[in-house]
Amino acid sequence: MYGYAPNALALPLALTAATVIAVGLAIALRERSRVGWLHFFLACAAGSYQAGMAAVVLAQDPALALHWMRLATFAALLIAPFAYHFGCTVTGQRVAHRRGLVGVWTATLLLALCHAAGLLFSGLHRYNWGAYAAYSTVGWMFVLLTVGTVVVTLRMYWSKYRGNRSESLASQRALRLACGLLLGSLAMVDFLPAVGVNVYPIGGLALLGAGLINAHTMWCYRLVEITPAYAADQLMD
Repeated sequence: MYGYAPNALALPLALTAATVIAVGLAIALRERSRVGWLHFFLACAAGSYQAGMAAVVLAQDPALALHWMRLATFAALLIAPFAYHFGCTVTGQRVAHRRGLVGVWTATLLLALCHAAGLLFSGLHRYNWGAYAAYSTVGWMFVLLTVGTVVVTLRMYWSKYRGNRSESLASQRALRLACGLLLGSLAMVDFLPAVGVNVYPIGGLALLGAGLINAHTMWCYRLVEITPAYAADQLMD
């Protein structure tokens, strides 16, 4: 295909994209709940980001690489907000974090508009494995939003783990979801090439690992939203 060239480094990115989305779909179909579909949207965002990065690696023309990098970044913008929304819902804290959710999604919308206007990138870095976006000041706002959102979600899981009996379903599920998010947060290594560090973007492996941990958590504990009635039922056990 014109403008593209075979590159073995694109294969793990493509396989990760397909696997993450497939796992997310399997969870959604098994759960058939709001939590399950939120997780599926999260998986689609992560998978679409990986698919876009595979196209970036294959692209030989800088303009074509920049085009795919922009599309991949639109998907990446959604990963942290969906992770936060999923966490708030599965832990039953969506109302308590209502302002936080509005703030995060509003900031994401503003970043997406800035990205559509071409303000997120200042250019491209060229590496031996391919091209990668060079973030502008607005791009760094995206990094800060992602880090902050992940930290808040991790604290939410940890609070749910410590706030219940250690052997309870809610506690064990929160611990496993925290482990999955902690592993998934290693995907932020993909920010390094944006600041000029010649590191291949292997963050997709962390996203894949997080998806598999969530799949195991779903299989063992289900992704039922913790409602007051559900919490009371757990205390009766």
